[in-house]
Amino acid sequence: MTTVEELCSNNPIMVDAAEPAYRAAAMMKLHRIHHLPVVADGCVVGILSARDLIGVVPEISNRKGKPARPTKTLDASQDIHVGEICSSTLVSAPSNIGIHRAAWLMVRHNIRSLPLVRDDRIVGILTDTDLLRVCLLGSQRIKGIESSEKLHHRPVADYMSSRPCKIEPTASVLHAWMLMRELEVQHLAVVRHDECVVGIVSDNDIYYALREPQPNADSIDAHSRVPAISLSDVMTHKVISVGKYAKLSLAAEKMLSKDIAALLVIDYGLEGIITRTDLLKAIVTMD
Repeated sequence: MTTVEELCSNNPIMVDAAEPAYRAAAMMKLHRIHHLPVVADGCVVGILSARDLIGVVPEISNRKGKPARPTKTLDASQDIHVGEICSSTLVSAPSNIGIHRAAWLMVRHNIRSLPLVRDDRIVGILTDTDLLRVCLLGSQRIKGIESSEKLHHRPVADYMSSRPCKIEPTASVLHAWMLMRELEVQHLAVVRHDECVVGIVSDNDIYYALREPQPNADSIDAHSRVPAISLSDVMTHKVISVGKYAKLSLAAEKMLSKDIAALLVIDYGLEGIITRTDLLKAIVTMD
């Protein structure tokens, strides 16, 4: 049998609070991760997410709702440090945590990675990928989840959201981001007025759009070009989908193999959306 601690990365990638934010962004992109534990003087003081990095772009930071934290653009020439923008609330768990409890914590706090702690030190980071691979694809055996075989064959329809949030491809990136904030979602289905699905956009797509020049942008300065960037420039056009009667294991396999966090559910039209969080909820309900 395998323990939960053995499933996770035991060489977690962390970032110092004094590091410039743009370097943390580069680390995330290089390692294809979405969260970084933040350390200062050898102690973990918070966690940095892609959403925190979006928050330092003025056009997004200064609007209604949450942060007006630092209002400088995320650029190598700017003096924004990780410690200024990271969340000081770090959700962690003991290294001997059970599989259901770990999945529950991720769902409860809407996180995709869970630092595991022993003797006040992070000894590993358990990710949603680790849990999905074991519980839904059966890559390893772990005590307490022998019943996961039943879960493999459950249909996507049992766990998907049947009312996906939609936006038109002509909308701006700024509009998409504000809609995500308002609806508290991380993905939007991009749908034409005739209900034809033409793409999907995530909060990470928006973040990287603000980091890199786009074809229709007149300026490479994020502050000035945010309102002008069209959603069609940054969304994923080649939609990876799944049918609502497909097995959960197929949904997990597609997400893991393509390194994506959500699938649109399409049969004869847009039926819904299923995310990694939905799959974690399924793990929580395992007998």
